Amino acid sequence: MDNTDCDDSDLDVYPGSPIVKTNQNGAQWGDADYWLCDNPTMMADSIVINHNAEFNLGSQTLQASMSVNQGTLMINSNNILTLGSPTNPVMVIVYQGGTLIVDAGATLRIYGTLIQAHGLIINNGHIEVLSAHEDNEVPFVCGTSTVT
Repeated sequence: MDNTDCDDSDLDVYPGSPIVKTNQNGAQWGDADYWLCDNPTMMADSIVINHNAEFNLGSQTLQASMSVNQGTLMINSNNILTLGSPTNPVMVIVYQGGTLIVDAGATLRIYGTLIQAHGLIINNGHIEVLSAHEDNEVPFVCGTSTVT
């Protein structure tokens, strides 16, 4: 996907296109230099992890789907990352070559679906996958890799 129009503000470049935020090098989530086109905000439609990333912003809610393609996304202790909402379900996919780590004392909350597509998910903290219509936990779709 071409994400040249990162904020959809230039109507001559891909008008109405999804807003995609892609990390371009490994660093802290809150470092603007880490992201192609600045940090993910509530306006982002999709977040793509291509390099190691550490989420360390305390608590943040984004209405974006996410794919962990390569590298590792680490959600550090005492941090909460919420993706989606009861009225806006999202999809989080961990692909082969990607790793999602939820550290002890950390929480990843997903309203929608978590798919393990041959990637690695290490849950030392708390992963909540919630139905988009109610706050009931639902199972996630698992590939051939093992969740530990």
